[in-house]
Amino acid sequence: MVAGIALADPRKIQFRNRLANESRSALADSQYVSTLRPSTAYLMLQLAQHKFGDVVLDSMCGIGTLPICSADFTNDGVFALGGELDELPVGKAGQNAVTRPRPLDIARWDSTRLPLRSHSIDRVMIDMPFGVRCGNQRQNNK
Repeated sequence: MVAGIALADPRKIQFRNRLANESRSALADSQYVSTLRPSTAYLMLQLAQHKFGDVVLDSMCGIGTLPICSADFTNDGVFALGGELDELPVGKAGQNAVTRPRPLDIARWDSTRLPLRSHSIDRVMIDMPFGVRCGNQRQNNK
């Protein structure tokens, strides 16, 4: 006899990519919802293989999902840095970052002209908004 539990409601599984529908709520009290699934953020962090003393950058951080998750779920020796051009999500990311005890900073910048010294970043993780917030999949494939 084999027994098991369902990890996802099969009626809520998306057809093409077979992923369970996962809520993507705003961090803290923000109304600005992240398009990045929390499980995807966690997997990206695992793949990045942070080491003690690493500086991790998300230059298009939106409301700060990746930098905040990086500060929350990695070892104590990682410094997370996030930046965004749009003022509203930077404010929301800053509100979310203040509540974290780990090394984390959020800045407002244009990711095409980062105000960082050469060789100052050890890991870069970005969930680019293309196809969700900017353009669409057909335009972005060209």
